[in-house]
Amino acid sequence: MGGLEAVSGSSVTLYAAGSTGYGSAPTTLGTKASSPLGSFSISYAKPATSRLLYLVATGGNAGLGVNGAIKLMAVYGLSSSLPPGSVAINELTTAAAVWPTAQFVTAGTPQNLGTSSTNAKGLTNALAGIKNLVNVSTGQLSSFLPTSARCSAAPPPANCLTERKLDALADVLAACVHSSGPSGAFPTDCSSITSASPPCDQLLCYTKATNTLGAAINEALNPTVVSPLSHKSLPFNLVTSGSPFQPIPASTPNDLTLGLNYVTPAATNGIAIDAAGNAWVVSNGLLEFGPSGALLSPATGFSGGGLNMTSASNAPRSTRWGMSG
Repeated sequence: MGGLEAVSGSSVTLYAAGSTGYGSAPTTLGTKASSPLGSFSISYAKPATSRLLYLVATGGNAGLGVNGAIKLMAVYGLSSSLPPGSVAINELTTAAAVWPTAQFVTAGTPQNLGTSSTNAKGLTNALAGIKNLVNVSTGQLSSFLPTSARCSAAPPPANCLTERKLDALADVLAACVHSSGPSGAFPTDCSSITSASPPCDQLLCYTKATNTLGAAINEALNPTVVSPLSHKSLPFNLVTSGSPFQPIPASTPNDLTLGLNYVTPAATNGIAIDAAGNAWVVSNGLLEFGPSGALLSPATGFSGGGLNMTSASNAPRSTRWGMSG
């Protein structure tokens, strides 16, 4: 899917993440072309060991002609778990996949997602972050994030800014997907790009990429409104009230980082991350959170045995974990 429209003739490949280093080559498990309605079905044999599975859709036609700049991703889940009944691949699943996994990919080979043999836990933790951003079965925002109606309330709840930024990032990608691709002047027109230039040219010139997945990776690894790669500004003009993913920020964001806020049951006064990616938060007791934000300790924290601390009365009441390159 491109936004809310089908992408036909896209080459959809199912991969098992690489295990020989960061950005290492994945294992191809199957490939199919999407139908005129954008659907596809891939049969595959499970890897012998648990691996992160993901899909990449390359090329295709979203209705305005064959577009070679289309490259979208969706993280499927672990091969050791039951697969979802269906998987949507669109710009939102792409942004939600790229930001938590930015340390495991490289811009030069954007379809390669991999880790070292000693850090499989890192990819599992990234999957937990992805699930907090997007529902891969529907291609829409995760239920972890607040609804659009709740974000319209005053004051808005936690994570509304992240939700709006995620939608905006997806909408910028969608502007390129819903086109016939870069113009014949690309990339020589990058030196004189304007808001009137073709959408794909604006996105690809800003990110110094040749496709939408590479563009998303370069944004995640360089999460600034003015790109240090191209010294050009984010084409936020491509994000409008008519864009497919809503709600969106009222104005250009200050940065392109995505943070998730997990409200804790007590004041906090210090945080540390262990080897499993769990967060330990000093409170009246010692709280433990998993990579998804789930509370692993008792609600009052671990205490006793000499372990005890009274937090300062003005300590923050939440922990904020950032996901950026």
